Amino acid sequence: MHEILKHLSLQDEKNKESQQSLGQHLNSEAQKQSSLIGQLQQMVAEREAKIKELEEEMGLLTLQHQKKETTEEGSSDVADTPSSEHLEDQSFTLIKPPASAGDHVGRIGTVSKMGHTLVESAATKPSPPSNSVASGRIADTESSDLKVLQTQITEYKALCHAAEVERDRLTELVTVLQKRVVESSDKVLEAEKKLQEERRRSVILEQRLEKMKMDAGKNANTQKPLPRNKTGQSANSSRHTLTASDRKDLTAAQLSEVPLKSQIEELTTRLVIQLDENEALKMFLSLRLMHSSRLLQHATVGMKISPLHSHRLVIQLDENEALKTALESTVNMKEEDFKLYQETMGQVKEIFLQALRQQKQEKN
Repeated sequence: MHEILKHLSLQDEKNKESQQSLGQHLNSEAQKQSSLIGQLQQMVAEREAKIKELEEEMGLLTLQHQKKETTEEGSSDVADTPSSEHLEDQSFTLIKPPASAGDHVGRIGTVSKMGHTLVESAATKPSPPSNSVASGRIADTESSDLKVLQTQITEYKALCHAAEVERDRLTELVTVLQKRVVESSDKVLEAEKKLQEERRRSVILEQRLEKMKMDAGKNANTQKPLPRNKTGQSANSSRHTLTASDRKDLTAAQLSEVPLKSQIEELTTRLVIQLDENEALKMFLSLRLMHSSRLLQHATVGMKISPLHSHRLVIQLDENEALKTALESTVNMKEEDFKLYQETMGQVKEIFLQALRQQKQEKN
């Protein structure tokens, strides 16, 4: 009994340690996933801020371009007005009709003089060529500025497109990670519930063992020595022989009423049945896990009384396998996340390279 209790306490400690290590592992994974989600959200916020800045710069550049166009139109209108007025004055002086003959002679002199002055003014007029040169220079500078602005606009558009693609992929990653965090938290809750159930079962088993120990002690103290003749032995054996099905249904209270020899026979039959069951379980579990077969061998050597304990051991082995599968699934999920992140980064790089190639082609 002491060995069984020691073994039970050792197994409970091992189970507690395994559950604690699993809980710590799951908590660490949840913390890592939450930190990853925070980093991704920060990256998304930074990308959105960059997009807003680029949109503001685009708006400012368009406003500057419109202002330049309006100023150019106003300067061209102002340059055209004085030349038209000068032509109107010339036409007015040339189309005047003569009044009389005397005046005609004086008018010839004045006309000659006026013609001389008109020729000089036409020869020395600096306004039209200067305006044309200035307008040509302005057009050249504006064309160069427009080219620079167009290249900047294409660059900003490419950056915006790449940032939008990266933002969409990062949001998808965030949603996937949130779902996995929820699933891991659910698994942690299920594991905690199972741990509580196992603790309750262990407490119940310990109580049953203590009751059986107390009942066995009472029976040993109250029982009287029996005669050792063959007739008494045959009578006692005939009275207290039980079938296998009746022995399985006996409780601790019924065992207290049975004599010591019949209890020994009952225990031996149970031990034989338990050994057979344990060997079958060994054969089944050795194919699945070597570790489980070792645990079963230890159970068959240390515990040869309660079949409930072997059932509890099988349950614990199944739980260990479930925990291993859960850890393997988490590792696979992490690998899938890493692959998806690599794919997103590759797509963003390809978009940037395409934008750079387009810019180089446009420049060439």
